[in-house]
Amino acid sequence: MHWGLSNEKVSAVKAEGDIQGLTLGNERVTNLQGRLKARMAMELEGYFEFLGPDDIRLKGSRVGIEFLLRDYQEGASLEEIALRYPTLSLEQVHATITYYLSHQERVHAYLARWRGQGQAAWEQQNRQPSEFVRDLRQRVEQQRRALQAAGKLSSPTPL
Repeated sequence: MHWGLSNEKVSAVKAEGDIQGLTLGNERVTNLQGRLKARMAMELEGYFEFLGPDDIRLKGSRVGIEFLLRDYQEGASLEEIALRYPTLSLEQVHATITYYLSHQERVHAYLARWRGQGQAAWEQQNRQPSEFVRDLRQRVEQQRRALQAAGKLSSPTPL
């Protein structure tokens, strides 16, 4: 007996104290995990330059994350991606994929905007080609006709 308390009451008080300690411990662990996650995110974001909402590039390069992520989504390994972009290190490729996996919703939205802008630019280019493109198409058509007239091209090939 402790100070007039039965062993059962002492055990109950100790158990309650242990539970409170565990609760405080869990709060501390959760708090620590949150701070660690925030620090890791800050360190991870240090690999990138956020030039605008639709322009995220690997720091020290002109390579946008969308190109690496396209290769990754098409099944390329991280090592293959690093070989495709010799100006980037394998560490930068890992950082890009880790950023993608850590922020999937945000990155998916970024990629959707990027693809939409690319599609719109392509459609605009087809509707209103530059003078250079118009001239190039005209030259290709002239060359095709000349080859066809000489009998070197059997069937018309549309542009």
